[in-house]
Amino acid sequence: MGHRSPSFFPPPTQVRMMFSPLSFFRPRVGQNVSFSGSGLFSLFPGLLLLGAFSPFTLLPAQSCRLVADLSPGTGASSPNRLICAFGNSLIFSATNGKLGQEPWVSVAGNKPVLLKDIRANGGSAPQDFTVCGKLVFFTADDGKIGRELWVTDGTAAGTRLVKDIDPRPRTGSNIRDMACLGDKIVFGASNPIHGSEIRVSDGSSRGTFLLKDIRPGMSGSAPNAMTPCMNRVYFNANDGKVGGELWVTDGTAKGTQLLKDINVGAPSSGPQHLFCHFGTLYFAARAGRQGIELFQTDRTRKGTVLVKDINTSGDSTPGFFTTCGKKLFFVAATFTFGRELFVHDANGTRMVRDIRAKGSSSPHAL
Repeated sequence: MGHRSPSFFPPPTQVRMMFSPLSFFRPRVGQNVSFSGSGLFSLFPGLLLLGAFSPFTLLPAQSCRLVADLSPGTGASSPNRLICAFGNSLIFSATNGKLGQEPWVSVAGNKPVLLKDIRANGGSAPQDFTVCGKLVFFTADDGKIGRELWVTDGTAAGTRLVKDIDPRPRTGSNIRDMACLGDKIVFGASNPIHGSEIRVSDGSSRGTFLLKDIRPGMSGSAPNAMTPCMNRVYFNANDGKVGGELWVTDGTAKGTQLLKDINVGAPSSGPQHLFCHFGTLYFAARAGRQGIELFQTDRTRKGTVLVKDINTSGDSTPGFFTTCGKKLFFVAATFTFGRELFVHDANGTRMVRDIRAKGSSSPHAL
């Protein structure tokens, strides 16, 4: 397919967007792009474009330029984990050919500068960048204490280790799924005393602590799928009694609690693919004899309910949730049509179209 600019697209706009050619990124709503091949993005209000991802080019009204050759010559700097912070700063991981993968920052599209050489030999491979208030949290491995929690305010002086949560050398606390809640982050991390449990941090060592020991002992509750929604963070955790179920926290120990035992008893409902859509949390879970189906919650036990049993013959396993206009699009499977595109709105939950008549079209990365 050649470059196309259909007549129904809005006029091109001047925007500044920074990216790595190897990165998978989405243009912002309202940005006009021309695709080389087809793409899967939410580009314009109320319009969802589908297809398989491939490179695209900007229209002539926009400009695309090299920001900097961080690794001079033919060597690649391999920028990745790009995240926008503080209004005009791009924070990412890259190598300059001399150092390994380390955190960098580019302010207002200007030449990037190294934030910190965290690991002198080999690179710290920073990842999990999460913007929260005036800070960006991330994980990195300095080669001495293992992968732990770090933070930056966008300056070299403000890039530092937050806390060595697991004090054992070169072990790391296995941090996972950071989510911002106000001016703090909540995340899962482990140590030899509590196992993997939910923790909170304000960016200081003293302000980083265990939020709740959901499953006492070294096993831990293994909290995961942290997802912020309406001043709460929802997650999946296993207390050792009711299995992996939906939990919620307001950032306090008292406010960290089981929301509902969806799959009653010891079996897990296994909440996954959590997604916030206009103040309602949608997710996939298993309940009783039903397969993995679409659920929603309004933050109350009573309001945590099955939306629809999409595949009455097995698992529909809804996922790839995305908001487009006021509609919630996602991918789910049925016995009859296979894995296809679905939508949920005020008119109910339904398949948009059987894109591939025989078999699954398997849309993804919405």
